[in-house]
Amino acid sequence: MAQMATPETTTSPSAQRKALDAADEVVLEYVAFRGFNEVFRALNAARADDATRRGAYDATFATDALLKPIQTLDHAALLDAWDFLSSRFFRRLDAEMTAHAQALERGVYRAYCVAAVKRGERQKATQLLTELARRDAADATSKPPSAPKQDAEVVWALYDDDDRPTKPPPVDARNGARWR
Repeated sequence: MAQMATPETTTSPSAQRKALDAADEVVLEYVAFRGFNEVFRALNAARADDATRRGAYDATFATDALLKPIQTLDHAALLDAWDFLSSRFFRRLDAEMTAHAQALERGVYRAYCVAAVKRGERQKATQLLTELARRDAADATSKPPSAPKQDAEVVWALYDDDDRPTKPPPVDARNGARWR
């Protein structure tokens, strides 16, 4: 049995390639055993195509996953591809790179809408925008509002024992919030 790399060890691209090849062999053996001939042929064809590129993670996968749905005006495939890339790669980015990924997302959606309008299929652009609006509305209703905690202990925690005032801070007459 092939030895798998653990997350703690650093693996070179060649070690990653060997691990991917070993996993492919196991999957090929399984689909051949189960008699999934079409899957076996498709996986072999994909492996042959991958052998010509030979990258552990190839950027053409991401571009193909995003550009093909734009070319075919398939908004569901575009959203699925973006969700996959976002959950798999973009969620691990720092704040600055996350902003770049969000700008890329807006650009991809704009490219889809432009392609749809240029082809005279405005309803396709409308479908994408409707789905995005539905998702945003679902996100807004599923997340509770993050109101600041109005707890007296928070105010008192700002003071040392020696500096603690004898009476609580004054209350603003307009909205009842404590001055800070």
